[in-house]
Amino acid sequence: MSGDAAGMIHPLCGNGMSMAIQSAQLASKLILNYQNGEIDSRKELEKQYLRQWNKKFGFRLKVGHFISMLFRKDRIATVLLQALKKLPFLLPIIIKQTHGKPMKL
Repeated sequence: MSGDAAGMIHPLCGNGMSMAIQSAQLASKLILNYQNGEIDSRKELEKQYLRQWNKKFGFRLKVGHFISMLFRKDRIATVLLQALKKLPFLLPIIIKQTHGKPMKL
């Protein structure tokens, strides 16, 4: 599977449509490699896709789920919001952890 169906993309993890397109790009390149004989079996294709998908999106999803968990706890959320008000430079750093890099063609 690719896109949101592959990883239950959390809203805090950036642009889900972009992740869907990028995962389709990963899959299509691997499928072409399979058809050209560069990948021996469908099982190997799936293994490579899973490895590449996790490398590209795994950390990003974990960070988004972790941040979400923190904000579901009222006391922690209050402290975090106060900290972000006092230290606004942290927000772009956090956002960078949950958003991917531009696609390479």
